Amino acid sequence: MSGGGFVLQALVPLSRFAASGDVVEWAHPNPQGKVTTQRFCSVCKTRLYSTNEGRPGIALVRAGTLDDSSDVEPAVHMWAKRRLHWIGLPADAETYDEAIPPERVMAIFARNFA
Repeated sequence: MSGGGFVLQALVPLSRFAASGDVVEWAHPNPQGKVTTQRFCSVCKTRLYSTNEGRPGIALVRAGTLDDSSDVEPAVHMWAKRRLHWIGLPADAETYDEAIPPERVMAIFARNFA
């Protein structure tokens, strides 16, 4: 769905987020059995954001779709085991071989939006 080696996403309170234009949805269960709903632009099919039953109240926004994403900096690196061998990560980076555990997502969210 990304078509590239990187995807920069931002955790945003769903109550403070809005998308404009015609948005289409695709819902599917993830490996943990929670339903993830992806939202796309109906015209160009760019993935805009997602929600997940395991992350209530949180939108995971594709930062590249924001009006201004210049101040967005990565806090966590996910799916590190699948990165290209020549991509380095900072030694002190919070890194996960696969998806970030839901409880860690909620802790980061609470720290930033409490």
